[in-house]
Amino acid sequence: MKQRHWNQKVDVLGKHQPILTRRRRGAMALILALLATVGCILGLCAWLHSPPHPYSVPVWVAEYRASALPTNVAAILDRQAIRAASGMPPLGAQVLSSQQRHLLLEQLASLVDRPAHEDVSVYVCAYAAHGPDGPCILPADADLDDPQTWLSLRCVLTNLALCPAKRKLLILDFSWPMVAPREGLISTNLAATIPAELAAVEDPNRLVLTACSPGQVATPSQVRK
Repeated sequence: MKQRHWNQKVDVLGKHQPILTRRRRGAMALILALLATVGCILGLCAWLHSPPHPYSVPVWVAEYRASALPTNVAAILDRQAIRAASGMPPLGAQVLSSQQRHLLLEQLASLVDRPAHEDVSVYVCAYAAHGPDGPCILPADADLDDPQTWLSLRCVLTNLALCPAKRKLLILDFSWPMVAPREGLISTNLAATIPAELAAVEDPNRLVLTACSPGQVATPSQVRK
């Protein structure tokens, strides 16, 4: 019988070491498989999550009472297409009255009551003109001879800034070229006035999309589905 000295090192694992190594590899493979499965489940849950439905305020003016203001046919077609795509019913005979200045102001004033966790979007589509204090939207009951009947962009921005929502989207689509029979072309380079208005009303939670850049005007698409 082979004798060992008292200070000789002994290989405790011996021939069992390869078996333990295989077990470790199997355990690691099992852990990785579980992590991959959990990742797939989380990704699937995120994909199946319903898309957000923000609180929307449409400041959409396409028809006017004053004969001096032409109907924005392109905006009407856009409105019909968007409402049809979103499953909203077509507008009835009340469409013109809903575009009046005082009702638009009521819609904007309601933004202050929205909860902070809610997403908010404001879509502004209308003819506009240069007012005494900056660009102004022309409501359905606007009088070209009276700027007091117009709705200033500053008013829209101020009401949106008072909204406590953390994520707010503002879409400005009022750079339409407009030729009035009596005044001629009155909507000129309105896009150039937008940056100064945005800088005047600070709102870190606001994202703004505009229809065109300074020096450009909005044009309707020739292809509609």
